[in-house]
Amino acid sequence: MASHLTRFVTVLLIGLSIASCKKESDVGTGGPAAPPPPTVRPMLDPAGGHGSVRGKVRFAGPAPAPRPIDNRMCHEHRPKPIVDESIVVNANGTLRNAVVYLTDVPASNEPAAAAAPPVVMDQVDCQYVPHVLAIRAGQAVTFRSSDATLHNVHVLSDKGAAMNRALTGAGQQLPPVKFGEAEFVKVKCDVHPWMIGWVAVMDGPFYAVTGESGEFEIKGVPAGQYVMHVWHERLGSKTESVRVVADLDVQVALTYQAP
Repeated sequence: MASHLTRFVTVLLIGLSIASCKKESDVGTGGPAAPPPPTVRPMLDPAGGHGSVRGKVRFAGPAPAPRPIDNRMCHEHRPKPIVDESIVVNANGTLRNAVVYLTDVPASNEPAAAAAPPVVMDQVDCQYVPHVLAIRAGQAVTFRSSDATLHNVHVLSDKGAAMNRALTGAGQQLPPVKFGEAEFVKVKCDVHPWMIGWVAVMDGPFYAVTGESGEFEIKGVPAGQYVMHVWHERLGSKTESVRVVADLDVQVALTYQAP
């Protein structure tokens, strides 16, 4: 009976407190710079097998009040209320739009990223949806507009995918764009300056983005010792070591302190 139950290993990662919050104007093209990784050498478990990493990214302290945005310049008739998305704290005290990923994991048997269909970043009611899109290096992104108004897609890539193209009506989309190297790419609309999105380009398939529950899950990781990274557009980046055990779900608790 016990062999059929999922066992859980809880790993509490300490030290993900962040002392200060960068203003949006302080964030460069590629987002907050990551600190040097911890002195952990990625190492496979000689016994083999695969495990999973799951958990939540929590926000400790008072949540910032959502900043409303006057988007009447986007839609003339009864515009949908929108708020700034640079820091979104969920009702359960977790953080949305944080990217959690592992580095230096051996290549998996999944199909090459270039063979995957393009994923979509849409412009809806003058916001980028999703606000943070994570993809593998070599995967393509289609930028689309669902708004009957003028937008432009201004991609601020440091590694070759930079562009600035207009979309003038609902249903229009640009040809797929490929992001070949790992980086955090800022995307904006110059017509509506509050419109900011991010494309998180990852070296491999072992990543996740937190949503309305603040949860993440990274499956199929070869058993071993790795570096785990957490990135947020305003709260910065942190790294920590994590050990993945075959046939186990490693439970991780990550916390950002309120600035």
